[in-house]
Amino acid sequence: KEVHFIEDCIGEKVKEKTNKAEPRSVFLLENTRFYAEEKTCDDAFTQALAENGDIFVNDAFGTIHRSHSSTFGLTKILPSYAGLLIEKEVNELSPFLKKDIQGLCLIVGGAKIDTKIGVLSSFQNKAENILIGGALANTFLAADKKEVGSSLMQADKTDLARKFMDENPKLMIPSDLILGTEISDQAKARVSDLSDIKENEMILDLGPKSIESYSRIIEKAKLVIWNGPMGLYEKQAFASGTKNLIKALAKSEAKVIVGGGDSIDSLKKFKFSENDFHFISTGGGAMLEFLEGKELPALRALSS
Repeated sequence: KEVHFIEDCIGEKVKEKTNKAEPRSVFLLENTRFYAEEKTCDDAFTQALAENGDIFVNDAFGTIHRSHSSTFGLTKILPSYAGLLIEKEVNELSPFLKKDIQGLCLIVGGAKIDTKIGVLSSFQNKAENILIGGALANTFLAADKKEVGSSLMQADKTDLARKFMDENPKLMIPSDLILGTEISDQAKARVSDLSDIKENEMILDLGPKSIESYSRIIEKAKLVIWNGPMGLYEKQAFASGTKNLIKALAKSEAKVIVGGGDSIDSLKKFKFSENDFHFISTGGGAMLEFLEGKELPALRALSS
């Protein structure tokens, strides 16, 4: 069906166009997050959203961990239901909440440790191996007293990273890296071990030895949960870590669960088929929080 776009999500413009529409018409409204009131779940804004319809169906698993107007607030006003995608996500991910999962390997990339520390902590007694990549690894490397040059990292989180490393000998960080001095399509890259990183260089990908080590672990795993790329995969010079990781995952006989927008985007970029993996989750943070066993506000609201 033709989908009609309206350049707002509340107000007279929306009412005018929808009131004039033919039955069974489909509309896409503007992003609710252009309104600050969306994130604060403001009562008046939520009421304005509710005026757009008679029934609310939430099928956005990727935002189900948010207490926002369009995910949580509407359930207080309109008859509310979970969509088929949310049903599928919950059914696929629920078995992995068990405590006695055998042969589990957790692979975590991305940028910030504070968005990932919860799932790392949750899986430290479940996972046989935890593999770290992306800019997240830089904070762990700095915590291990390694030079990281001008790399993206969270200096205020190194104590947290050090504590986690001390408590988790199963956690692996890169042994070699791909460095660059600029982020561009023309960037020059070089492979380096951990002892030869210059002040003006950035860590932008895993090195070949690290990928080889990670791939050997993946080969022996029975279940792999992957969230977050291993480097700046959008640029060709720094794409090999993520690309070769996906190759190892695709070849693996393990059940592989992939989550997160960048992870899914990298699958498409490198032309891997979703059929190579057990399950592709549409949630990044939502998937991790669900697997942590956290109560997700918008899901709880639908359940009640």
